[in-house]
Amino acid sequence: MTITRRELLAGAALLPAARALAWVPERPRPRDVADAALLAAMQAGAAYADVRLVRQRRQNLATRDDHLTSISDTDSYGLGVRVLKGGTWGFAAAPEITAGSASALARKAVQIAEANAALERRPVQLAPEPPHARWRCWSRRPRRPRQRSTKFGR
Repeated sequence: MTITRRELLAGAALLPAARALAWVPERPRPRDVADAALLAAMQAGAAYADVRLVRQRRQNLATRDDHLTSISDTDSYGLGVRVLKGGTWGFAAAPEITAGSASALARKAVQIAEANAALERRPVQLAPEPPHARWRCWSRRPRRPRQRSTKFGR
């Protein structure tokens, strides 16, 4: 099956609305999710914890000869919690982004660190550094998607 240029441009016109609906809902706020995970890790006895909320966007264009054969857009969103307890690392990740799941994930990461303690040869020691609390977002605003027609020169 081939896609004509007209069909491609008609589909691309709907892209901004589809992307807006594909994003994670505003509630809960990402910062609240991260705070819940950090609090749960601290309460479980972690000496260090960090939380990462990650969104990956991928777009694939496939061609055969001089025809565009397929287009796919994928979005994935997830949460990862890394902790240090008793000199060993623990990590857990999940695709669900809620304060409750973040707390459960932090507790699971602490349990994994405790289980890893049986294998440790030397405990991990972090450099003496004062705590840094910061919230970093690499992209302050969503990037405008490039027109698909400019990607393959038609």
